[in-house]
Amino acid sequence: MSTPLSASATLVISLNVTDPKKALAFYRDAFGAVLLKEATSEEGMLIHAEMQIGSSKLLLSSEVPEMGALSATTVGASPTLQCIMTDNADAFYESAVNAGAEVLMPLDNYFWGERGATVRDPFGYRWSIAQHIEDVEPEELKRRTKEYMQQQAQQ
Repeated sequence: MSTPLSASATLVISLNVTDPKKALAFYRDAFGAVLLKEATSEEGMLIHAEMQIGSSKLLLSSEVPEMGALSATTVGASPTLQCIMTDNADAFYESAVNAGAEVLMPLDNYFWGERGATVRDPFGYRWSIAQHIEDVEPEELKRRTKEYMQQQAQQ
C-alpha cells in the first residue's frame, strides 16, 4: 500500500495584504507570530514573508492585482476562515481583540466541544480561535446539532 499524499504534506496559509507592514505587526501582536524571513522589492513591495504561529507557518505578500493576487480588502471579503487551534482560546481572543480584530462570534463554549470565537482582522480575513474542551460522541453531537438548529430557527 502506498503512502497517502497527505502524509508527506503540510498545509500553509498564504495571504495577500494591502498594507504589509501593518499586517506583520498585527499578526505579531494578535497571534504571537514570529517573523522568520522577509523579502521586499526596492519599491517596498512585500514579495514574501514567512511567519511562525505555534507549529504552523503564515505567508504574507503584497497584493498584485495584475497577477490576480488580490487581498480581502480589495475584494471586500474573504470566503476563507483561518483556524488557530490552541490550548488557551481566552488568551488568543484577548490578544486578537486588543490588537484590533473585530469580534464576529464572541468567545464561548460551543456544542461541538470547543471553546472559541471568530474575529476579523483589519485586512478582511476571518480567524477562528478554538480550544478543544470536550470529546462529544457522534450521537450526542447529532442531538446537540439538532437542538441548536431548532433554536436558530426560532430566533
